[in-house]
Amino acid sequence: MTSQLQSMFQNLGGQKQKARKLKIKDAMKLLIEEEAAKLVNRKS
Repeated sequence: MTSQLQSMFQNLGGQKQKARKLKIKDAMKLLIEEEAAKLVNRKS
């Protein structure tokens, strides 16, 4: 039972984050786009 719960919660994490090296200007644009996409998905 415990192992089943652990595996279930591990899968809830979603995608793994990947480290990227960007200039601040480019990173801000990317961050704004990602956050806007999250807001759109929540409203749907």
